[in-house]
This record gives sequence, structure tokens and C-alpha cells, in this order.
Amino acid sequence: MIDFHPIPVGTGTACGCVRCGSAPEVSYASVAAVEAHLAGVRAMAGGTRGETAAGSAYGVALTGPEPFAHPELPALVAACRRAGFSRIAMETNGAALVAHGNAAGVLHAGVRHLWVRVLGADDATHDGL
Repeated sequence: MIDFHPIPVGTGTACGCVRCGSAPEVSYASVAAVEAHLAGVRAMAGGTRGETAAGSAYGVALTGPEPFAHPELPALVAACRRAGFSRIAMETNGAALVAHGNAAGVLHAGVRHLWVRVLGADDATHDGL
């Protein structure tokens, strides 16, 4: 089993729900702040080969506000790779995947898992989900 440790790329949420009101302000973390978080996860997990002492695999998941909207997303993925994480996931609302090059770009950069959060754009879709 792969355990993904969440790495928030900022605070707030860029994904608003029509039932929950408007989205709060979003603030994105610097690459240096994310790198510090990655170093903490690496130290907590121990080792450098992507396995815990018990032998289970682990990785990191870029979460928080929409990672595709982070102005330095390629640098964040590169920081995950430099920190030694080969298992990288992203949590997204999926809207950014339709933009030309985004899906291929994150795959090329090393992201192998995408978690898509499905939100209804209107009341009928929301209720249907």
C-alpha cells in the first residue's frame, strides 16, 4: 500500500462549492516553504528509498488550494523529486486538466497519481453527484 503524505501548497481553497458559498482568499506557499515541509516528511519517514522502516511505500500529495493554480507548480514537483520522492500525487478539481499540456506536463514532471475532486457547477449537478 502506498501512503501519501499531504503537502499543502498554500492556504484557502480555489474550489468553491455552490452550496458552501464563495471561495475564501487563497495564498500560495513559497517553494522554499514546501521544500521545508518535504524535508520534514522525509525525516519523519526515514530512509531515502521511498519506504518506511516497516517496508510500506510512501509518497507525497500536493493538496490545499488548487495545485494547478500555483504560480510555481513545476518547481514544486521538481522539489518533490529532489527530495527523493518518486511517488507524487496531486489533488485537483479537474478543471485544469482540460488546458492544453497540463496533464502531459505533470506526467512528464513525475506526477503519477491524480485525485480529482468532483464538485457540481450548479444545483442540479451538485444534487446529482
